[in-house]
Amino acid sequence: MELPKNLPKTIVLLVLDGFGVAPKSRGNAISLSKTPVLDRLFKNYPHAKISASGNEVGLDMGEDGNSEVGHMTMGAGRVILQLSSRIDESINSGNFYKNEELLKALEYAKTNDSHVHLLGLIGGGVVHASLEHAKALITLCKREKVNPNRVFFHVITDGRDSEPKSALTYIHELEHHMHKERVGNISTIIGRHYAMDRDERWERTLKAYDLYTKAEGKEFETWEEAVEHNYDSGVVDDQYIEPSVILNYDSPFPAIDKKDVVIFFNYRADRAIQISSVFQDSKLQKQLSRETIPKLYFLGFAKYSNHIPKHTAFGKESIVDTLGATLSKHRKYQLRIAESEKFPHVTYFFNGGRDELFAGEDRVEIPSNKKVKTYDKAPHMKVKEITEEMIKRLEKEKYSFILANFANADMVSHTGDIDATIAAIEYMDGMIGKLVKIVEANDYILVITADHGNAEEMFVDGHLDTKHSNNPVPFVIIGKNIGKSYRLKPAGSLADVAPTILNLLGIEKPDSMTGENLIE
Repeated sequence: MELPKNLPKTIVLLVLDGFGVAPKSRGNAISLSKTPVLDRLFKNYPHAKISASGNEVGLDMGEDGNSEVGHMTMGAGRVILQLSSRIDESINSGNFYKNEELLKALEYAKTNDSHVHLLGLIGGGVVHASLEHAKALITLCKREKVNPNRVFFHVITDGRDSEPKSALTYIHELEHHMHKERVGNISTIIGRHYAMDRDERWERTLKAYDLYTKAEGKEFETWEEAVEHNYDSGVVDDQYIEPSVILNYDSPFPAIDKKDVVIFFNYRADRAIQISSVFQDSKLQKQLSRETIPKLYFLGFAKYSNHIPKHTAFGKESIVDTLGATLSKHRKYQLRIAESEKFPHVTYFFNGGRDELFAGEDRVEIPSNKKVKTYDKAPHMKVKEITEEMIKRLEKEKYSFILANFANADMVSHTGDIDATIAAIEYMDGMIGKLVKIVEANDYILVITADHGNAEEMFVDGHLDTKHSNNPVPFVIIGKNIGKSYRLKPAGSLADVAPTILNLLGIEKPDSMTGENLIE
């Protein structure tokens, strides 16, 4: 094994979001792209394919990886049983139906003779929420003898982590379970583009909030009619379904009001925090000209920030001795940089669900482009600005570790536009080239990997596929002192990234990091 003669001044970990490894195909935007820089790196430097999905990152077997899990696993240096799997286990064991926080919420509604509003993403993916969890909530309402006519279901349609036009299938499954349990009605439908915005585009969030609290939306006799109307009006993806009110018993649902209960069953924080904050943050409500709902009982499946929501059904697992914490303990300076779309991932998630800065940690957020609705219209995104800022910071030689994220491959492939995705990848390759030039000329090391796959699998069985994949991701180490005899293990996972970074910096990994050094 050929190690660097001296410890590097800086290690850059560059995460190519949504950049998986798969055979060449007409749906593999990566293999269809001209990437001379990446081609040279994979030819001349040690590289491997590592797992970024399923059990190896704390998800269910075969489950696609995602940005939250990917960054959290990389930062933790171990497999963390993800909240989705913990909730699955609680349902299977029966503990879900004994959950004290859920029972308190339903008891509050029964005591006040108020309404229960079940809110969350419905689709085939489990990145943000699970249809099985929604069905378990319906069953819980029945078991706890909640008035079935006072349970209202607010569907957020997917189209991103599920097939673009799959809402009818999954809402039918939900409704079948509601009919079986004889509980509740589907009362509103809106796409995740609005209800789950994470970029402070508050006009989107308020469309959802006003739907829930004022019943502001186009009225339909049935939810099927609502979905079909959106399709007929040109909506090509479920995430863009407009606010829709379903007229059960010839009248709209009673808007969320005082003493009502809202159970938000999304468990991933980044796309749950905005809508939750409008319900609970009085300062934000004033800023957005919305009134506080008196005595509203809002419960989330998870903690979306330090203070939101007030009530949570499932506590956050404490993750200690992360890469960030370990670097801080050894008095190393570190930088996190990404555009807004992925900024929480290189900070909060990479730090194990921690909002606060570590000592010696700096953060740079490059504002994402808010002028476009979807990134196929601007596939370069902010990779140029991120690269320029990284190079400027590298030249100051302040940091031992820099974590950066290029969002292009993931965000553009989510639109389903393969030509735009190719354009994004090719532009990104050029920016990587600028970074590599600086790295190879100095005592720096660049590690390139990804958090999950996506852009390499844009067609499945002849159909457009905009969701993530369960393919492995690349891992390559670049530097002027990194020779061809510098060998990597043939197999590994994202849990091995942090131990490898620490090894390159000459720092012993903590005992709690069960991941392994990928260098043989």
